[in-house]
Parts: sequence; structure tokens; C-alpha cells
Amino acid sequence: MEATCACGKVVLDLVGNPVLTTTCYCADCQCAAIHFEKRFGRALMTEDGGTDHVLWPKKALSCLSGAEELAEYRLNAHTHTRRVVATCCGTPMFLDYTKGSWVTLYRDRLAPVNRPRIEMRVMLRDRVGKARLPDDCRNLPRYSPRIFASLLRTAALQGFRRFPITFVKRVL
Repeated sequence: MEATCACGKVVLDLVGNPVLTTTCYCADCQCAAIHFEKRFGRALMTEDGGTDHVLWPKKALSCLSGAEELAEYRLNAHTHTRRVVATCCGTPMFLDYTKGSWVTLYRDRLAPVNRPRIEMRVMLRDRVGKARLPDDCRNLPRYSPRIFASLLRTAALQGFRRFPITFVKRVL
């Protein structure tokens, strides 16, 4: 499966199946989405204030083209989470929790026909809007134990090795 930036210069390859698909309402995702929209004019949040993600094992991700356009952004100097943006067109591409075994792709980077359905909405306690959400999946106030179990399984399948994402060189 391929994920692309808005202008098509950056193309990421994702092998295999995703670990999980979520919409996150945590304060960090909201903060980053607001920052990216102001800086690059690209909306990340859904109408109800969430950010759609598809989690993949890190070893499943490679960059087919445009690596020189990728730059990282961190909410603060101490975080282990970097958000990666295609600077050619200002498209947020993915999150990389540098200590983890997974990568969190922004779901809208996949072609609509390839987007897996949302399996759960998490961190609703941080959600700003309070409009009723559909009941098409689980709506949870915090992170689900299923997420942690899925990520632990992903780490085990990778032999608990870290696969650093080395093609992102620049810092915003």
C-alpha cells in the first residue's frame, strides 16, 4: 500500500496489514493539528476534533521517493514523538514514537479505497466538542488496553527490536 503527500512528491510504501486504526482526541494530537493547519494550511482534525491514524509496524514502512522533503516536528524538546511533514507541500505524513516499534500514519495519506475503517475513538476525555459521536465503533475516554496489547504484539513479532526511521533528516 502506498501513502502520498498532497502533491505526490513523497511516496511511502507500507507492507502488510495495519496493526490498528483509531481516531485520537488527545491534547497533543489536537495541538499538533492546530499548529499544522496554521503553519501549512492543512487540516488534520476531523469535523468532531479527532485525528485519524493507522498504526503499522515500523519495519513495514519505507520511503519510495521524496525522503529529502521529510522533516520532523516535535511539540517540545523532551518528547519521544516526532511528527513528520512533507515540506514540499506542507502535508503531515506520520508520527514516529522513537522508542516504539510502530509508526502512526495519518489516515488521509492513504487513497480513499485503501483506508481501513476506524476501529475505535480514544482519549475522548480531552475532546473539545461534545456533540454526540456515532456508535459505529468503540468510543473510549482513554487509550484502550487493546491498543497496548496490539503494540506489544507488534513489538514481539519484530523480536522487540527497534527499527529506526532513518530517512527523515530535517527538523522544522
